[in-house]
Amino acid sequence: MKEAAEERGLVPSISIETVRGILDEAQITYQHTKTWKESTDPEFEVKKNESNRFTKRLQQTGV
Repeated sequence: MKEAAEERGLVPSISIETVRGILDEAQITYQHTKTWKESTDPEFEVKKNESNRFTKRLQQTGV
C-alpha cells in the first residue's frame, strides 16, 4: 500500500506506520496474501488439473 500510494503520486513518501494508522482509524484491516507452494494432499495434482480443465471449459463455453 505504501508503494502504491507513492507510485500513484498520492504522496511524495509515506511510512508504513502512517499507512497502518490511517487503515486503523478507518477500521480497515490489512492482511498479506497467503500462498501455498505445495500441498500434502496425495490427490492434489489430480484435483488441480481437474480444476484447471473446468475453469478453461467455463471460460470457453460459459457453462
